[in-house]
Amino acid sequence: MPSPITAGLHCLLLLVTACCRTSQDSNFHPFIQYVIDSALGEESFQSEMQRQKRNVLIFDPPPLEYTIDIEVSLTDSSFLEAIKEYFRNLTLPVSTNISNVDMTVSNINITTVCLPSGENNSCCSCENGYAWPSVVCSDLITCPSVSLEPALPCGYLKEMPFYGPYCAPQTEDSCGMGEPIVMNMSVRLDTDFGNDLSNSSSELYKKYKADLEKAFNASYRCLPGFVSATVTGFRSGSVFVNYEVKAGAASFDQIANSNKIVPQFLDALYQLNQATFRTEITNQTNFTVSPVDIFEGDTVRLICEINSISENVTWYHKDQIISTSFRYLMERNVSRRTSRAILKIVNITMEDSGSYTCNFTNSNQFHTLIYKATKTIEVSQLHITPNLAINVICNSPEMQTNSPLLSCCIDRHLPSLTGDWKVNGEINITGVSRFTENCTEYKLNVNESLCPPEKSGTVTTYTCELQTGHGARRSQNIRVTYLRIARVTISSSINSSVSEGYAFNLTCESDVSNYDTTSWKIQSGNNTKTVSCHMCIKNSTFPATSVLTVNNATQDWSGTYICTFSQKYLESSANVTIKVISLPLEQNILIDPIEASIQCKVPQALKCCISANTMEDYNVTFVVTNVVPQKEFQVGKKKNGSLFCYMYNYTETECSNKSELKAHCKFINRIGGKVNSHSITLHLISDKEVSCSGNLSIGTEGATLEKPCYQENSIDGFTRGSKIYKCSNKSWKLERDDCVSPSINNLLTSAESLVTSPEAKENLPNYLAELKNKTEQELSTINNCSANLGAIVTILAMVSSIPVNAEEPIIKGLFILVFGTLWDKKIQEALLKRNSMSKWSSQQTKSTSLILVTPMLAMSYPFSRTFNNLCGKTGKYRVSSSEPSSSSSENTSKSYSLLN
Repeated sequence: MPSPITAGLHCLLLLVTACCRTSQDSNFHPFIQYVIDSALGEESFQSEMQRQKRNVLIFDPPPLEYTIDIEVSLTDSSFLEAIKEYFRNLTLPVSTNISNVDMTVSNINITTVCLPSGENNSCCSCENGYAWPSVVCSDLITCPSVSLEPALPCGYLKEMPFYGPYCAPQTEDSCGMGEPIVMNMSVRLDTDFGNDLSNSSSELYKKYKADLEKAFNASYRCLPGFVSATVTGFRSGSVFVNYEVKAGAASFDQIANSNKIVPQFLDALYQLNQATFRTEITNQTNFTVSPVDIFEGDTVRLICEINSISENVTWYHKDQIISTSFRYLMERNVSRRTSRAILKIVNITMEDSGSYTCNFTNSNQFHTLIYKATKTIEVSQLHITPNLAINVICNSPEMQTNSPLLSCCIDRHLPSLTGDWKVNGEINITGVSRFTENCTEYKLNVNESLCPPEKSGTVTTYTCELQTGHGARRSQNIRVTYLRIARVTISSSINSSVSEGYAFNLTCESDVSNYDTTSWKIQSGNNTKTVSCHMCIKNSTFPATSVLTVNNATQDWSGTYICTFSQKYLESSANVTIKVISLPLEQNILIDPIEASIQCKVPQALKCCISANTMEDYNVTFVVTNVVPQKEFQVGKKKNGSLFCYMYNYTETECSNKSELKAHCKFINRIGGKVNSHSITLHLISDKEVSCSGNLSIGTEGATLEKPCYQENSIDGFTRGSKIYKCSNKSWKLERDDCVSPSINNLLTSAESLVTSPEAKENLPNYLAELKNKTEQELSTINNCSANLGAIVTILAMVSSIPVNAEEPIIKGLFILVFGTLWDKKIQEALLKRNSMSKWSSQQTKSTSLILVTPMLAMSYPFSRTFNNLCGKTGKYRVSSSEPSSSSSENTSKSYSLLN
């Protein structure tokens, strides 16, 4: 009779084959248990078929291959090693035939061994090459250790009866086979802290480190995936031991159970306090933030999830605990194997930026386990980059064809970004919106009918609003100015030509009344000048009109006039060409004589001369006005030096009741423009009264003769003023020379051109500088000639009508020269005695000059004091005009305007 062991082994083999046969029957039961009792020799068995490994389809009846888990329970554990040895030495494969079915056992392996451990528990371990499945990993609790031998397999407590799952072939998905994690742990030793424990080179430090690491490695070696336990340092407060444990993911109970057995492997002298174990795991929390891009106003969800069960969760912001409020909402979900915590931040702000930490905490009297994760979030402003302001020309064909595109963009792509547009303004031009990756765009439908001329310049506000889809929204205004190209027309009070010295005006009109500025320019050849005469331009808004009035046309006013209405950057213009036809000005016509005597029935030579620089051929007549009927005599011209002269020998035949004749020459240009010279005064005398005669003229004793400042055939032309001769002792003697010097005469002529120039404001500063320099050079001449001084005063009177700032040094120097000279009493007397200025001043400036000079001469000390105040001032001075007034006091106040 075989021994019970042998019989049991044979029965085990028979059990294997029987399980294979039973699987063919329809009444197959998957669980079979086989018990070998060494004392009774009674046998019973049950088997468990857990899974079909592979079913290969072939054309012949296919062979079926099975993997079968069989649990064998031994009432006597001494059979364990014998059974292991038996199967190790068994020659496989083994074939048999059961019910005409061939059965082959190809491989038999022992995977899991369980030994009794307590009343209802067993201590189970895996054989070499096998490991626990990952689904039971967190449930594995280490059996109480009885040995420090690291080679011994780790056993884990299982309740009896144990129905699996059993150990399986070891793979990368098996329990403890993943990447190890680092658990930062600490425990307290209730001993005094020695300074040597701060020195890693000290013997005490080394001994503590070695003993503790030995105990820790023994205690934690059965944690799934255990690698090592390393002491990293000591802290005071009794003695706190900081150490790292590298292992697979371990549950709270697994770590706590390992902590319990640490004292078994550590000398009691260390006084390890079992209630002070603390574990912190920092890389096993799945911390996510939604949305990824966070903007002010968003609602943000921070989610922490761990593969462990924890009821206690604490949230921190920058190390400050977060409490539930209307802005901070918290949720917690716990399943069988995972814990999840959600922090919802409503209407997040920039101040909410920073680090956020979630702490899952499990604790009992022996152990505290913390899962900790930190993530930094950055809250940005939803910054919109728009085209803030654009101009749209409503009646531009190009603008209507290629309508402008408004856009609002952010600096990144947001899949959930949406946008909306609103229109607000008197001009309600709408458009079509569309969305790109990070922009919302609005294409305008420009329609001229929606943009009438009276609304040109109107601003319509387009508001774009962007929304992130998580609560944040931001809007931005885009200002669109709708403009129209104005329809500008220009009309003239004359046809296309005007005579020099005549007045005319141009009227420019625009259909757009909301203009910003107007301007007038004159283009002549390649030269373009801007009209700066503010007194001659008058603008109005309703209707939009600009009128340019020219009171005294000169050659500077000849050219193409361009009138421009400007609105924003848009300019609309019209033009007209005006040609100024030459005609000598009254003051530029020399008359000879100015005042003389004439005998009845004796010819008297009358002469009028103009500058030979003119290209115009005038029709010139001499006119005697105070005779009935008025007499006119056509004359021709003759070149005389730098002049064209027109001469006529006039003979008065009707002398009975006349004592004085008035004559002048009349110039007519090709367009009919007329100008008369100053009058020539002729005094009728009889033959008996003639006392003086000769080349100059005839005259009675004591009579005066006034001649122009001109020398026959001179290349210098003539100057303003006159020479007065007196008949004394039958001969003409020069009584007074009131001729203006050539240089001062040129200044006077330039001043007359300046005040009538379209660029008077621009040219005045340069003219004043020239006036100052010439006055300095001619100072002695001015002091000795009241005509020159009168000319200077007249010049100042003329230029004072030009509103422009002159440089202080020029004004000071000029005033010192001119008014210092006026202060000389002799010159004052000479000016007051004679009104010779009327002989050489133009009618336009004559009265102004007299009014200006008279109050100046009347001023005494107050004038000096005011002038001294001027010289002490800094800055620029405005030269103001002096206008005629009815009282001397008013004249005085007007003259002060030159000094203030």
